[in-house]
Amino acid sequence: MADPTGTPGTKSEGLLDFTPEWSLLVRCARHATRDETTRPVDSGLVEAGTTPATSERVDWDELLALADRHGLTAFLQRFLEAETTLDPPRDFLTRLRERVRLRTQENLRHTANLIALAPAMEAAGIDTIAYKGPVLSALLHGSPTLRDYDDLDLLVRKHDVGKATRFLEDQGLKPWFEVKPDQVARLKDSQYARHFGNAKTGMAVDLHWGFSQPYLSKGLEEGTIWADVQEVALGPVRLRTLADSLLLLVLCIHGSKHEPQPWYRLKWVTDVAGLARLIPPERWGLLLSQAQALHVERPFLLGLLVAYRLLDAPLAPLVEERLRTSTDVGSLADAVLTALTAPGGADAPTRIDYDLRLLDRRRDRIRYLLHRLFVPNPKDWAFVQLPRWLTPAFYVLRPVRLLSASLSRRAEER
Repeated sequence: MADPTGTPGTKSEGLLDFTPEWSLLVRCARHATRDETTRPVDSGLVEAGTTPATSERVDWDELLALADRHGLTAFLQRFLEAETTLDPPRDFLTRLRERVRLRTQENLRHTANLIALAPAMEAAGIDTIAYKGPVLSALLHGSPTLRDYDDLDLLVRKHDVGKATRFLEDQGLKPWFEVKPDQVARLKDSQYARHFGNAKTGMAVDLHWGFSQPYLSKGLEEGTIWADVQEVALGPVRLRTLADSLLLLVLCIHGSKHEPQPWYRLKWVTDVAGLARLIPPERWGLLLSQAQALHVERPFLLGLLVAYRLLDAPLAPLVEERLRTSTDVGSLADAVLTALTAPGGADAPTRIDYDLRLLDRRRDRIRYLLHRLFVPNPKDWAFVQLPRWLTPAFYVLRPVRLLSASLSRRAEER
């Protein structure tokens, strides 16, 4: 059996056969994890057959577009300033610096919103954990402005979702999907987050009470989450965020289960690679046990394997051993990396097939299929308005809506 970690001699042929632009972007991402020198691009990062990333061969417009798409513009500027063997065109550097300037302004605005919002929620009696966004940027890179992000992610206790919703609405934020008061309880049981925004101010908040769809994992116990936190300084305040090891698990879940396409932004892989370097050796056994207990071992291993193959993130011996005995993770990583790095993009794995391969147990696959087919969500509630006494009819109407959406997509593709 091939080694799914991709050790020398077993790595998938052509998997890392990058274009010059991707070679540079990967080097940029490795530089952002503070360990770019461990395996230089010209000696081992890129497999045989890859075009070397020299200034003459780089399509600088394509590189800028890639950096934008993958949230690495600030890191690309830093990398090019440190890399003396390249000579980017002056107009490219001018455009890159302008993108970074605008993104920095945007990130500062998000950071200011978070500094105001999170303490205010705490003062209102709503326990709040901020993660990703500014706090992750500060945790990994020492600054809340380097990592690209478009919203704020706040975690609250499940029983505080209603209170937090009213608080955000009082701040002028509106939910993307309106739900009736009697639907809130079902929303909390069928989803894990709700999105809020203000079109005038550009402020956007993802209000979380979990980290993945309930039909894809058991879910972290609140006691575990709130007992394993740390503080990050943002300007004049210190905000609670997840402890490094728990955050690594959550980020692997997020990237592996993201819709519509898993791991479709390189910045997510960079986050995992950077965070994996912060985990002490004695924590890996507990992390693996926790992932197994939550039925998210495959998403966890997939995130670590993608970060290892692409950015040479460290793999603890326990993780390497588990990868050798875990079915499907290696082939899933192949599919994810191919979709992520292929020139012009590539088809992502078929969603349902991919999700089923992420689940370890047959009972979880059956639960997943039943949930996907029958359990309604806000899109179903918006599809048709029904009186409260007809609420159970949504379980029948959901398959009808899914079929209607599928037929519409097929008609558009013709």
